[in-house]
Amino acid sequence: MSEIMRLKPVNRHLLIVPHSKKNETSSGVVLPDDYNPEQEAYVEATVIDVSEDCGKQFNSLRFGTIGEEKIIIVDRSMIQEVNVRDKKHYLVLENYVVGIYRRPHEN
Repeated sequence: MSEIMRLKPVNRHLLIVPHSKKNETSSGVVLPDDYNPEQEAYVEATVIDVSEDCGKQFNSLRFGTIGEEKIIIVDRSMIQEVNVRDKKHYLVLENYVVGIYRRPHEN
């Protein structure tokens, strides 16, 4: 029986999936794949897992409920792409998270 392996972040890192925009203009015109528009400095990302030694502000992301969106804002230039075993993993150090989306009743 084979087990599905998943990368577990350590050393104050978060395992994320960065959100990307499609190559499409506001008028709906599709741009070539090799076209690289100027990118924003910050990007939204969905948190997959959080290192156990991250700060207490990340506890809700680590222990949140299933199906709950865990969206953060990170410095795009600090996202590390790690290619291991033919899979891409995206990690960011907790210091480069500039915000966490919360509901009005959450701290």
